[in-house]
Amino acid sequence: MAINGCAECLKKQREIDRLTEELQRLQQKLRYQDRQVTAGFFGSATPSAKLPVKMNTPLPPAPKPKGAGHQAFDARQAERVSDLSPVGDGRCPTCDTLLEDKGMARRAVIESHPVKAERVLYGLPKRYCPRCRRTFQPRAPAVLPKSLYGNQLLATATTMH
Repeated sequence: MAINGCAECLKKQREIDRLTEELQRLQQKLRYQDRQVTAGFFGSATPSAKLPVKMNTPLPPAPKPKGAGHQAFDARQAERVSDLSPVGDGRCPTCDTLLEDKGMARRAVIESHPVKAERVLYGLPKRYCPRCRRTFQPRAPAVLPKSLYGNQLLATATTMH
């Protein structure tokens, strides 16, 4: 406040003080609203489910490959593609109901003929029984379950070892 005792100067100084206090109050209110937007209504005690959604949320990581940890190959890399015939005569072995066609499952296998390994892609037809609610699919010939390598390749590798 000024030392001058003039009434007009005193009035101006009071107006300046009032505006300064209002500016500080509005800045404090703005900081509070910004904090509320970023931290939620309860500050650091806000549950994670109530936190506002971030705009730049990173994408979730790609799913891990399925199988026994072996990298399968693409259909274009197969040296031979072999489609197998469906299981049985088209009827459910449990209840004798006619099976419905469910498409084809692809199974990548690396097989060898005595000297050279060959990539084979077996087409395994799936059939569904609407009565039993079971799916039937043939197994890939001469391949252990969930194995990328065929029995002939495994046998050749063990005998060569």
